[in-house]
Parts: sequence; C-alpha cells; structure tokens
Amino acid sequence: MSVVTAMPADHVSGLPSPPTGGESPRTPKTYDFRLPETLDRSQLRWLRLMFDAFAHRISGVLTSRLRAPVSVALGEFDQQSWDDYSNALPEVTCLVGVTLQPLPGRVTMHLPLPLAMVIVDLRLGGTGKGVFPGRALTEIEQRLIGEVAQGIMEELPAVFQPVIPLQVSSLSQVGSVQLLPAIRSTDMCLVSALSLELGDGLQFPLSVCFPFSVIHPILDVLRNREIDEAPTERSGTEEAVVSRILQTAVEARVQFPTTSLTPAEFLHLSVGDVVRLPYEQGASLSLTVGGQHQLDVLPTVHGKRLACIVIDHEETQP
Repeated sequence: MSVVTAMPADHVSGLPSPPTGGESPRTPKTYDFRLPETLDRSQLRWLRLMFDAFAHRISGVLTSRLRAPVSVALGEFDQQSWDDYSNALPEVTCLVGVTLQPLPGRVTMHLPLPLAMVIVDLRLGGTGKGVFPGRALTEIEQRLIGEVAQGIMEELPAVFQPVIPLQVSSLSQVGSVQLLPAIRSTDMCLVSALSLELGDGLQFPLSVCFPFSVIHPILDVLRNREIDEAPTERSGTEEAVVSRILQTAVEARVQFPTTSLTPAEFLHLSVGDVVRLPYEQGASLSLTVGGQHQLDVLPTVHGKRLACIVIDHEETQP
C-alpha cells in the first residue's frame, strides 16, 4: 500500500503557498508503509544479539587464518541510505560483497586499506607492523584478502541459522564502490560498525552493510515466531530452581595437550628446563568443565589479559 505524503499547500491551513517564479515546486513522494525507513529499538535488540555472535565468529576466523590473536567487537548500528554510506567510503579501498540466498540484496563488507595491507603482510609471514603503501591492492594481494574475506562472510549463515537457513553465493571483491553491482542510492541499509584489535594493540575499524531487503525477511520470521510461540509457564518453585542452577558458577579450564615423561626425566627437572608439548601453533585447545571436553578454543588476548575464543572444530582443520 502506497500513499502520497505531500499535499498541495493551499489545501492545508497555515502552510505557505507553492513557490512561484523560477523555483520548482516540491514533487510528491510515495511512502510504502510495509517497508518503514527505520528499525525500532526492539528490532535492533534482536539484531544486536546476532551481530554480536557474528563479531565473535569473525575473531575465530581471523585468529585461525592469520595465526595471530584477533579480537573483534561490535560497535554502533547506523541506519542510512546506500548513497550516504557509499559516499563516505574512500575512493580507493577494499570492498567484499555477497548475496545470502534466498534473500534479495547484497551484503557489503568494507575493509580499509591499512587493515587489508596488514592482513596481506601476516598471510605472507610478516608481523603486520610497519609502513604500508597507500595504493590499490595488486591481483595477488586481492587473492590473499579474498580467501580471508570469504571465510568471514561464510560465517553469516551460521549466525542466522536459528532464524532462517541461508547460503552464501556470488562473492565479489572490488577496490572501489563504483565497481560494485548496481544498488539504488535511496535503498535503506543497516550499517554495523566493528572494531578489530590485532596482536598487542593494533586497532582497525571495519563495517558491514546490510540492505533492508536482507534485514526485513529475518525480522519477519522473528516477529512471527514470537507470536506463535506462547511462553511456557513454570511453577514458582521450578522457576527458582532453574534460576539458581543457571547462576551456579562452574570451573572451566583451557588445557594444552598432555605430554609424557619417564620417572627419570621428571625427577631431573629443574628451574629453566623446557618441557615440550604436542601442540602446533595455531591449533585449537580444549575447554573443559568437570574434566570433560566441551568446546574447541583458540588463545587470544582481551585488553591486557589472556583469553580464548570459542571456534568450530572445522576452523582448525587444513
């Protein structure tokens, strides 16, 4: 349903008359109430939960592929037109786009050139530190970035899997917004800002742009599910027991693989001796609760503290 949102000024009391002379009168614009131009707070809360999971999955992908501790945090949401978003991007940069079948529209990730250069350097065995050229990526550099970017984008279906099954397709990588497939400048988008921390203090911004044509079908499923699923009622005693159990702290340990020593080797250990572990750099560790393996994790840092990122076991496979 579409309605006209502008009326002739002389039909409304107190409004100025239409401009005369050389000025052009305003052109009435249609408004589609089925596609509101902004998302409300409850919808953004739903999306924030999923996008926060996406940020953590990006951390795992980059830590595994770059063989360096990476932490990615979700920043602010911004609702703006594609024209506003694309015009704010540098003329020369790195953009990766994908479609999420069966949804319409393309999701676009912006990797600033400084971050792209650091990723290339790390993939080639460097440290990620130093001065990098401010130029467009070469063909070889684009391929190195493309493999990492594909790994990031392939995490999107897993993020939305509880809501709607999706499949990544039509991945493209360009060095300028002008080379992206045609997108209507007036299309509204949700831009998710992300902050990436690499190693011991290197920080970079990046962003992922989701057109509303992708967001609305996901929100529709969530809305229908909320209506259809009536909450289950529990007695006061049962609710109290469940609440107490969920608040009980358990001891979680991150463990390296065990090694074997003979009694003679053990008795001869002294300060400064090195004990080898059957662990390859970049391989996953085991997070255990009650002595039982629960999750695969990778070591990383959070601020000034050691931490670990939960990953899929497949991420560490060659």
